Amino acid sequence: YTAEEEKRLAHDQLELTSPAVIIPLGIDLEEFDDLPEKGLFRESYPELKGKRIVLFLGRVAEVKGLDLLAKSFGIVSLKCPDARLVIVGPEDHDYGEKVRSWLKENGVRKKSFFIGMVSGKEKLSAFIDSDVFVLPSYSENFGMTLVESMMCDLPVVTTNRVKIWREIQEAGAGIITNCDSKELSDAVLRLLNDADLWRKMAINGKTLVESNYAKAHLAENLISAYERILSER
Repeated sequence: YTAEEEKRLAHDQLELTSPAVIIPLGIDLEEFDDLPEKGLFRESYPELKGKRIVLFLGRVAEVKGLDLLAKSFGIVSLKCPDARLVIVGPEDHDYGEKVRSWLKENGVRKKSFFIGMVSGKEKLSAFIDSDVFVLPSYSENFGMTLVESMMCDLPVVTTNRVKIWREIQEAGAGIITNCDSKELSDAVLRLLNDADLWRKMAINGKTLVESNYAKAHLAENLISAYERILSER
């Protein structure tokens, strides 16, 4: 499995009693050694200058919970007028239009920006220039964008349907919610308004990634698992 929650759900639902090993997905830490300068992403989008950015980065698809995000950002915008929602990623069929209509219903369409697919330095600069990262998924096998966000010193808000939520919560690296728009908005506002909490979670998040999700460490763990399994045959 890639996370403790994934193991727990599979073993409980399938009534498995077999031994299992958890080897998370990983990232190459060297890719984050030379991060873009702060401000580059905002320079590309002048309408974001001086604003606080709530970032979603991922596939614009039904499972990602963007209906919840639209409602929650409507609440955030009332209490934090300078907040802007940035949605980065490819759109599934006509789902992007549904998201736009939800944002309009919640009075925040003009405060929301759809960037499309980005990669490399531009993707990293989106993390660097944002104030909060939100992944409101209804279901997520792992949540790699959360790991990337934390490695860029950006605190995260996500749901307890994302399989690495327990690890994030235990590390104090982000705020975990139910799939509830009010809970999501409360979590985002906490991070926008509490600088000390923001800094603490930024530090904890990067520490979590370096300790648990570095590819080099995971390769060693996988080798150890293979050796243990072979020795017990």
